[in-house]
Amino acid sequence: MATQKPKKQRGGERQKKENTLSPEEIRTQLFDGLMLQIEPDLAICNRAETAEKFAGISTEERQEWMGHYEQAFALFFENWPRYIAAAMSGVAELTEALHQEISLREKGTLERLEQELQSSDDAA
Repeated sequence: MATQKPKKQRGGERQKKENTLSPEEIRTQLFDGLMLQIEPDLAICNRAETAEKFAGISTEERQEWMGHYEQAFALFFENWPRYIAAAMSGVAELTEALHQEISLREKGTLERLEQELQSSDDAA
């Protein structure tokens, strides 16, 4: 059985996929967005630096940090619902604003086309 080549995507479709975040990327951005405000060491983007930091410290110092990190996670989970609600609200507001902008641009384009058609009718 012959295998089929994948269909070529049009430019817009390819660009849409490249600009789309995966669910994991969205979770990481949301997690880091809040955690960076609370304890940057615990942010996913700082994982390597935090591991490096812990490689050279004593067990006693590590335990102290773990107590601090437990408090940071407690604060994180306390603030998570409000943070997500604010993020969702922000996305909804941004979506509405973008829809309005697109609508205005489309309206402007239609008005220009109508004017050009009217001008060409007047010239004829």
